[in-house]
Amino acid sequence: MKDRYHKEEGTRSKSGKTIVRVSKSGRKYYHNPTQYKERTEELRLKREKIGVKTRGEYPNQRVKIICSDKTSDAYMRYYKQKCDIRGEYKKWVFMSREEHLEYFKKLWLLIEGEDFQHWFKIDNKTQVEKMEDDWWERKLQKEKDYDGHGDEYGY
Repeated sequence: MKDRYHKEEGTRSKSGKTIVRVSKSGRKYYHNPTQYKERTEELRLKREKIGVKTRGEYPNQRVKIICSDKTSDAYMRYYKQKCDIRGEYKKWVFMSREEHLEYFKKLWLLIEGEDFQHWFKIDNKTQVEKMEDDWWERKLQKEKDYDGHGDEYGY
């Protein structure tokens, strides 16, 4: 069976870069098969010049860290320990089942440790929860500092 949608029609542009193709609807259009490759190579070289590492074709890390707080000392200690544990093992695809189990066991023990739990319980609050906590602290401080002045029944 012929490839009727992506075959070359035989005519090229004057520059010789583009080829005339026919879409499914029958409309003719010009296609440049090398443009995408040239553009990705330009972007890769530009990123290397800046100093950004790229693995494969994706410039960004595809899996983002869910809860990261670079201002918290406890979280950064946890994150450094996690990176150290990860550095002890091979790439995922080359690990055996036992190595996977051992890695996740170490990671689970790290998560259950004091540093991460302390950060998670205290610093992982929403802005509304933090505002409520501040309100309650001010209210308790007012009650503690109250000396009875202005009380109608005090006279």
